[in-house]
Amino acid sequence: MLNYNHARETNYKLILPGKEFEGINYFITTCELPSTSIVPIDAYYQGAQCSVPGNTMTYDDFSFTFMVDEDYSNYFLIYDWLYQIAHGTNKSPLDLYKDLSLHILTNNKTESAIIAFEGAYPTSLGSLSFNSQSTSPQDLSTTCSIKYQKSTLKTRRIHEI
Repeated sequence: MLNYNHARETNYKLILPGKEFEGINYFITTCELPSTSIVPIDAYYQGAQCSVPGNTMTYDDFSFTFMVDEDYSNYFLIYDWLYQIAHGTNKSPLDLYKDLSLHILTNNKTESAIIAFEGAYPTSLGSLSFNSQSTSPQDLSTTCSIKYQKSTLKTRRIHEI
């Protein structure tokens, strides 16, 4: 059955697992569903070049923007996660991976789909701009970029793709 309702950019919820990430989940203002592609293979046959579908999927980085809370705890949480990855800890590198999920909502705010990002870790945390001469102070926000091993799509209509 054809659905004539339009999707809205505000109908989403990003979940970072764990109680420590609740502050980030609450303050997320934007996120972008990354592109996914397959790498074609060049084939040559009788002097002609053609392209055939490859068997390797590539995933662009997943990024989200969040407002920084007043005591900067959500900013420092991601900073510490990055620091642990870069400088090592007594944990296995695999322990620093997290599984994130992006919940796509209908206009009635019910789940339409869940996109799981498995084996995710941050690769960058954006800058913060301070300005003591501002006449109308703005809330601070920054962007975090995430790499992940694979993504999985689950919808209401199709159990798993």
